[in-house]
Amino acid sequence: MHESEHYDNIGEWLIQKKGCQKNEYSKGYAKEVELSGGTRVDVFGLKYIFHDENDSYNSFKFAGYAVEVKHTPLDAVDDIGKITRIYLPKMREASPKQPINGLHTINYYIAFKGDSTPQDLLTQCRDAGVGILRLHENGGDHIDIKEELEPEEHSLRGISNKDQQSPGIFEQALRDTICIHRVIENPGKLFEECLRPKSREYKKELALCHARHCYIKKKEAKEALDYIFEQVITDNPNVIAEGRGKRDQEDIIVITSCKSGEPVLKFELTTKYFYIDTMDGKQYRVISKNEVLGFLEDSTTYTIDLPKLVETEIEPRLKA
Repeated sequence: MHESEHYDNIGEWLIQKKGCQKNEYSKGYAKEVELSGGTRVDVFGLKYIFHDENDSYNSFKFAGYAVEVKHTPLDAVDDIGKITRIYLPKMREASPKQPINGLHTINYYIAFKGDSTPQDLLTQCRDAGVGILRLHENGGDHIDIKEELEPEEHSLRGISNKDQQSPGIFEQALRDTICIHRVIENPGKLFEECLRPKSREYKKELALCHARHCYIKKKEAKEALDYIFEQVITDNPNVIAEGRGKRDQEDIIVITSCKSGEPVLKFELTTKYFYIDTMDGKQYRVISKNEVLGFLEDSTTYTIDLPKLVETEIEPRLKA
């Protein structure tokens, strides 16, 4: 039996025993894979760990499992030095073709057919941090895989959490890391469905925070805006507030109805006061909680206090 006939068995073992995912994003493993600098391994499995505990972003840690398959323990001995002297150093090198490594860790195995593992091979592998998989024929064509020795997990300078927030950098890093791209063929899908949603939501929250708390400088106008939010917007499940404008200087807040998806109010901010646009032709300039100017169609103005405006004009629109 040729060595390559064991590759799928080993790949499935990596999925079942090491958690290499086989799903809509990942194939779990690939065969005859280039690692780095022209080095190749027979089987490469990939496990990704999804982290969502941060309030502002999600991130991944990518762990690789590289397996060299040999006929006998004696054949496997030659690969131990090759892994420690050539494979691992090349994985840690940066190059113009691959400035960012997608992998954060890698684990190396040697695999061979046999009924037992020689003690000297166990010692050499343990000293080198290389794991051992023994392939044992269990009648017919069935192969049992026994992990005789767990590998040491080798750290690499993988893509940072910050770089994972950029779709371009994230996708390029995973495509340039050939062993990852052989397993995750569409890194864009992984970004769009797992990383972008929280990043997008956080940016929206940040934009609203800047608009509410940073743009208006006059105390009375700030208090007036806070009053509106506290009374009818912040805990209102029927509407969504969104800050808009130049990044970090957002000067517009749009209130959108969850039911219709249409804007129902717009706040245009200045440093001293703000305008309320009811989206149906009415506009008000809010100077303080006690001083609001209403504009009529003939360009005349009238004065109203903010609590009255909230009761008669703002709240009914948010309930509609």
